[in-house]
Amino acid sequence: MNDDDQSAARRPPADSPTRVPWTVIDVLVCLLIVTVIYGITSLFMPRAHGADINEITPREGADLFAKSAIASLVSTGLAIAWLVKCSRASAKDLGFSVSRLVWDVALGAFGFLAMVIPLLLIKAAIKASGVFEGEHPIETLLRQYPDFDLWLWATVAAVIVAPLSEEFFFRVLLQGWLERIWPSQPRTVAGGSAGESGAESSPPPPPRWKTWLPVLISSLIFAAVHYNHGPDPIPLFFLALLLGTLYRWTHRIWPSMTVHVLLNGTSMALLIAQSYLKQQ
Repeated sequence: MNDDDQSAARRPPADSPTRVPWTVIDVLVCLLIVTVIYGITSLFMPRAHGADINEITPREGADLFAKSAIASLVSTGLAIAWLVKCSRASAKDLGFSVSRLVWDVALGAFGFLAMVIPLLLIKAAIKASGVFEGEHPIETLLRQYPDFDLWLWATVAAVIVAPLSEEFFFRVLLQGWLERIWPSQPRTVAGGSAGESGAESSPPPPPRWKTWLPVLISSLIFAAVHYNHGPDPIPLFFLALLLGTLYRWTHRIWPSMTVHVLLNGTSMALLIAQSYLKQQ
């Protein structure tokens, strides 16, 4: 057994390696959907979007988190509807296959346990270095106000909505499309050589480094969109590499979403504990 066979044997079970059916046009349309939905949402909370985070009241903060969560769910739902209608995407294409759901959740939990301490240490080291100033807007707001509604909607947005929407857009939609360009496995071509009617031939596999470009590019973009979150983009880049690898292995959303839920849940729990201890 060669190295490639041994590597494949160690991978988690994946659905059959088919390309996602959407194209760059579909990706751009989904991006437009997100932009329009968030633009419309911002019209209903102009002060919360235009004010400094330190000037927002607890009620405005709760309203901001609630409407942002709704906007994320609506834009995700509309993007999925577009892909189903226009690209004939199936639940399997969209990463929502539940054929190995228990395995996927267990794999995500293992990934979380493997990464949570290193990620927290990286973030703490960056903060201590003073290279990056500021922090995640949610952290800033929650440290200021121990308000129940604010904490409730922040938790819903961070622990439930963000993992679903971000994993769908960055891993399934973006990385899935990028894997059309740089597939991790060579595609079998029917026909074969003359005299071998009906036979199947495989083109030479792509260079191994190219097969990881979808993970790398989607991870860089994922980190870049969090540019205003203090030191977060650096640890988020390493987190995204793990999330992208899990999707690359399984082509299902559940493992990376499990990691995302557990990590955000841990962060929220630490914030709540810090806020409680500060009040004592």
